[in-house]
Amino acid sequence: MILPYLYSIVDLKPGDHIGCLYDVEEQLWMLVIPFLKRGLETKEKVIYIAEPKFIDIFIKFTQYIDFNIVDYIQSGQLVFLNYEQTYLQRSTFNTERM
Repeated sequence: MILPYLYSIVDLKPGDHIGCLYDVEEQLWMLVIPFLKRGLETKEKVIYIAEPKFIDIFIKFTQYIDFNIVDYIQSGQLVFLNYEQTYLQRSTFNTERM
């Protein structure tokens, strides 16, 4: 049996999305932070779309690790948006508009 190719974070390209399954919040951050950090360190624009509560939690969480995101936010390189500002902007999900 041949197992399917497993992608790593370095295989992702602009326009790719990452979806995470996790049991506890700490697992989410262990997945998301390296993804965001890599994009920021390579000077890419990073947009993080999540529920508003996760945006606040993420910002607070990064204060406890070696990842200062304030400069990235202030420069506009890192942008946080919630689902109402993006894919539910008109109260419905439209794949082409997204």
